[in-house]
Amino acid sequence: MIFVGLDWSEGHHDVALMDPHGAVLREFRIDDSLGGINRLHAIIAEQAGDDDDVVVGIETAHGLVPRGLVAAGYAMYDINPLAASRYRDRHHVSGAKSDKADAKMLADLVRTDRQNHRRYVGDSELTESIKILARGHKTLIRTRLQQLNHLRSSLRVFFPAALIAFPRLALAAEIDSAEGLALLARAPEPAAARALSAAQIAALLRRAGRKRTIDARANEIQRVLREDHLEAPPAIAAAYGKIVGAIVAAVQPLSEQIIALEVELTARFRAHPDASIIDSIPGLGVVLGARVLAEFGDQPDRYRDARARKTTPARPRSPSHRAPSGSSPRGTSATTGSPTHATAGPSLRSRVPPGRGATTTRSELDRRTMTRRCARCRTGWWASSTAASDIASCTARMWPWPTAPAETAA
Repeated sequence: MIFVGLDWSEGHHDVALMDPHGAVLREFRIDDSLGGINRLHAIIAEQAGDDDDVVVGIETAHGLVPRGLVAAGYAMYDINPLAASRYRDRHHVSGAKSDKADAKMLADLVRTDRQNHRRYVGDSELTESIKILARGHKTLIRTRLQQLNHLRSSLRVFFPAALIAFPRLALAAEIDSAEGLALLARAPEPAAARALSAAQIAALLRRAGRKRTIDARANEIQRVLREDHLEAPPAIAAAYGKIVGAIVAAVQPLSEQIIALEVELTARFRAHPDASIIDSIPGLGVVLGARVLAEFGDQPDRYRDARARKTTPARPRSPSHRAPSGSSPRGTSATTGSPTHATAGPSLRSRVPPGRGATTTRSELDRRTMTRRCARCRTGWWASSTAASDIASCTARMWPWPTAPAETAA
């Protein structure tokens, strides 16, 4: 048996081969190409008689080279970079770091401590495609939110009337956002906005998707825009107007692409065999369900038991954990700024069991939602703020309706 440490980088990879006694057999560098992976296979074949005798330690399982190692039948361990840095301190207390030394460290790590790490098991191609789409969808949402926050910050310093007229402008799921963007695309400066008639504003509202009370809302917006407000000098306002116009022009295509990605993500998630199980969890919509499937994977033997699966993902913020005053309006995360209710399915906050940071009483819970059945065990259960990790062991938090949990019965 031989142990391989591979220190990954963008253009090349450092490799170290080690025998069971810790002696270094070979140290070399390969390119990130087909020729490089073929060379790696050839050198490994010189040292190992069987592919099952090869154990690989690497800090990332993403990329074509790691996929090639798994396809060859090697036992690969995806080492968390933070754990790898702790092992590095065991070898060099000076803090010195090099690619060559890291490759040797990874080979020694899987030689001595691989029992403390999880062997990498690849997912199906469908799950991998869902993971790519889910992460890309989330990235675009965060990018759009950053632009909306930038837009709001710019309006505060030269066009406060726009924020009064559209107080929820930065929340992409709110109608204020679509209507505000439509108006700012037409009139990005205070003077141009004041010149809009009620009929013009009403036409913009219709284009943004408003169906009811259009004339009343148009008159209200016109009144706010024409009131006296603090304003910047004309030259400054014109400069800021160019910035606002550019941001609006960038946000609108982002919103279209987010919708297109969500359609594709939904189609692939629905095609997965485990979709019905995940979709039966109260509080998980299609987008959040696809993210859960992407992060957990679909290999049934990846985790030793339910406890191992539950400790894998980072737990969501508890609903009882309040954000600092003046930050994070409802619909965005206080830590990342990413939408939590609008993009990830129904809110979990209103369905937390009493005594666990709930903000509503039990009588206010939706009985139809709470009596949904888990598709795997057919038992009624409560949804919690840790629903993503509860999927791993659906029996861990199951209390048939209407009996309350013992710890909260009092």
